[in-house]
Amino acid sequence: MNKNNNPVLAVGFSILALVTLVVITVRGFGLESIPGQYEDKAEIALPILVFVGAVALFLSLAFIASAFAALNLADRTQALALPEGSVRSLIALILITIFAITGIFLYRQLRLETTYLSTGLTLEEKDSLVEAIPSDDLLSIVSEIDENSEVATYQVRRRVQANEASEDFAEQMLTTISTLVVAVAGFYFGTRAVAVAQGDTVSEEPVIYEITEPENGKIKRGTEHSLKILGKNFQIDPTVKLTKGSEEILCEKVESSSSSITCRLKVGENASTGDWNLVVVNKDGGKAQRDSVFEITK
Repeated sequence: MNKNNNPVLAVGFSILALVTLVVITVRGFGLESIPGQYEDKAEIALPILVFVGAVALFLSLAFIASAFAALNLADRTQALALPEGSVRSLIALILITIFAITGIFLYRQLRLETTYLSTGLTLEEKDSLVEAIPSDDLLSIVSEIDENSEVATYQVRRRVQANEASEDFAEQMLTTISTLVVAVAGFYFGTRAVAVAQGDTVSEEPVIYEITEPENGKIKRGTEHSLKILGKNFQIDPTVKLTKGSEEILCEKVESSSSSITCRLKVGENASTGDWNLVVVNKDGGKAQRDSVFEITK
């Protein structure tokens, strides 16, 4: 008869994924684990943020997949049992996120003015350093006199300009990542467009995965039941019926989506007892059949 998912196991995985997401969020997406001396270094925090953010996205997807499995809405023919295109859209979203974070970081690094402070310099060291620094990059010179030795020391603050090699590397990285994002996004939307175009001319056969109602598959003569079918490639207003040889029982009040069908089944007093087949026929003639899924009894 029907093969039902284990809802307890699916709910357990959902809770596990949710708890892990909460822990990641509370821990600041891994940023709180950075040692104190590296907290202000964006080049350390950025990879951690990107990696942990990607893990959090996959955990969110795992939570959704487990929830779908618990509700018997999973599509077993697709990756992670989610609707078609979910994983491709996730990959595209991760790449766009990486592009945004990296682009902001590189722009900030190129625009950020880096300064260095040299302290404890003698007069000779100060003069030698000042001669080596371009006048436009020299910010300040401060002298300090030690109260005990009465010897003067100097502090020199200078600005360091980004060199052309660094700027070129940043531009190349930004161009490479943006090209990758455009290529992946184009692949994703192109795949969807091709699928839609093919759907206009080539219809896929419907597939029945499960019949969740009635649960035990046994139906008595002269009764009425709700029928729920899970599968894929269902069209609007399909024909749903039970068959046994030349006999047929049509379902009424059919409501359908691409992945599920609900209807009302009225079994007459004169219906033959025994095993009956379930048949779904789309408007274009596509047909799906599950044999001996129902048993009609007296």
